[in-house]
Amino acid sequence: MRGQSGQVLLVATGALAIAISAGAALLISSCGDSASDITLFPDSAGEIVPNSAGGSDRSATGGSRDAGTPAEPPPPETENNYLLAAPVSSRNYVYVLNTSLGTIARIDPKTREVRSIRAGRQPIALATLEGQDTAVVLTQGDPALALVMSNPEADTVRSVRLAEPYDSLTVSPGRQYAIAWFNEGRGRPFDANRRTAPKVAIVDLTLLQAGETDASKVVVERSVGFRMTDILFDQNGSRAYLVSKAEIAVMTLDKLRDEPLLPRRRIDDVEFEDVERREFAITPDGSFILARSDNANRLLWVDWTSATRGSLTLPSAATDLDLSPDGRRALVVLRETNQVGLVDVPAGLRDESKLRLLSTGGSFAGQAVLNPARNQAALYTTVVYREELLLLDLDTAAIVKLDSSSGLDKAIASVGYAPGGESLVIIHRAAKPGESPAVSDLERRTDQAQGYSLVALDEGVVRLFETPVAPGAIAFDPSASWAGVVLYGGQQDQRINEVHLLDLRRLIKEASHPMPSQPEYLGALPGGEWLYVAQKHPLGRISFIPLGGGQPVTITGYEINAEAE
Repeated sequence: MRGQSGQVLLVATGALAIAISAGAALLISSCGDSASDITLFPDSAGEIVPNSAGGSDRSATGGSRDAGTPAEPPPPETENNYLLAAPVSSRNYVYVLNTSLGTIARIDPKTREVRSIRAGRQPIALATLEGQDTAVVLTQGDPALALVMSNPEADTVRSVRLAEPYDSLTVSPGRQYAIAWFNEGRGRPFDANRRTAPKVAIVDLTLLQAGETDASKVVVERSVGFRMTDILFDQNGSRAYLVSKAEIAVMTLDKLRDEPLLPRRRIDDVEFEDVERREFAITPDGSFILARSDNANRLLWVDWTSATRGSLTLPSAATDLDLSPDGRRALVVLRETNQVGLVDVPAGLRDESKLRLLSTGGSFAGQAVLNPARNQAALYTTVVYREELLLLDLDTAAIVKLDSSSGLDKAIASVGYAPGGESLVIIHRAAKPGESPAVSDLERRTDQAQGYSLVALDEGVVRLFETPVAPGAIAFDPSASWAGVVLYGGQQDQRINEVHLLDLRRLIKEASHPMPSQPEYLGALPGGEWLYVAQKHPLGRISFIPLGGGQPVTITGYEINAEAE
């Protein structure tokens, strides 16, 4: 299908500029220190009408919490409870998928232009192509895969039919192919009525972009093993490895039509067939695939070059598995024995004497997060209350410990490295009753509070920020100068909806931005100028936070026209 353009819902350039489409009225406000808020209100006459509160609907949430006036609770929202998928960002736009209406909202944060684009029946997955303003959409109600190619003037949609209602979408690193498949991996909710097929559909995105929509030329289907859980790629995206319960199939993407039945390797290990309790990793060249299982004191490996497989015995079951960026060293975290293991790939896989075991001392580590820029790993645990973080150098095997003497005064829920690896953000967890080791009431109160910490790795400086509710998602801007953290929760009459903007160079909270409704997704635009916050709202709501200073801009109601069509 060719040339389906999205309809402009709203354009706001400069201080106040409005473009109105039929069936909707718009209100834009920008006043004082309040965030700019752009709201669409349905009106049968299609006229511009004021909010009943005399301004933007932001006033219903009380604006800034520092305003000094009590916030009135917002009126209940009784419109359709649309199901909105997480936004994704391209070079210049944010795309928001509305699964109920079958639309995509394409939002330009600089001009505040919103376009609503028809994407087929029951779209369920969305991705973007790196370096382009192109979105890939998987639809399930009328099975298809669509490309949305955007520019400031229009959006062109091209789609190709698929034979099955696939539920997952994966795009190859080279962005030339999209794979539609049925995902039955870890964390997938059980559905007794769900029906899947042991096959995948591979779509040639280059042909689709060029205008070819004949499925026989654009789509290739191949069979896979039962209960598929993972798709792995080599670093250039030329080969894909399809992991199912008991086998791994490989496909060379540009030679698919020469392989009607994909080459495969059997896993042949009952301890690794529990798909809920295993993890896979692949070397950049795709020559080795490694796997750990909660059920096995072994590291499984498959050598695709020699067509062999085997396993390396470990002191205990690995609770985490990671590969160094160059793929030459594997890291296994052995929580039960207070150790981490370093395995040279491939030499150490076949020789147990080359397994290097490092003691974590009195520290308890069960998880690892890699810092590719420094070939470093952060080790921590979430299962017991421990105020410590280990930094492991994967080259030298040296371990540096951060604890209360370094300013790390709370246990850890999650860790995120900023791009470039010079700083990280730690999301803490509150101590449960009886869990805090503190002696004084003051320290115990700190342990029981929520919060996050900013860490400058070179200086070893840790800064703790207590928060009224548990922090949520973290997002980093590409320059690694800024980060955002979502806060949501609290009692209904004291609900917290806000995003903290963090300056990673100075380790300070630059601003706290209240959101008009519950934040759901947080991300950063590639240009390094904005964070975006998608929020719960019956008609769609997204806020943009400028990183260089200034107040957020909120767009509300970008799905009104989509419903009217």
